[in-house]
Amino acid sequence: GSIALGTVLVFFLCWISLCHLNYLLDFQPPVERHAVIEEADRIHHVKSPTTYKFSMTLDEESVYLSVPWTVYHKYNEGDTYTFYEYKGAFGEPFYLAKE
Repeated sequence: GSIALGTVLVFFLCWISLCHLNYLLDFQPPVERHAVIEEADRIHHVKSPTTYKFSMTLDEESVYLSVPWTVYHKYNEGDTYTFYEYKGAFGEPFYLAKE
């Protein structure tokens, strides 16, 4: 019981740490990318801030990009959105909104 829970917790924390290190240790300049917004989602959380996301297809893969409130309200589904792609320190790409 508690050993399994501890193992899951350690695995989860390691995964989060690797994701953050992939971001923090990436010193390569970003590549500007463009994709059509297929879906714009507003996700309301009871005890935390509302999040805004765009769903797009990039190189035949689905990309979900968190965007600021101002960007969410500026673009509509079907619009082309420009954002940044980073290669990631461990080769796992990640994407950031261009404000």
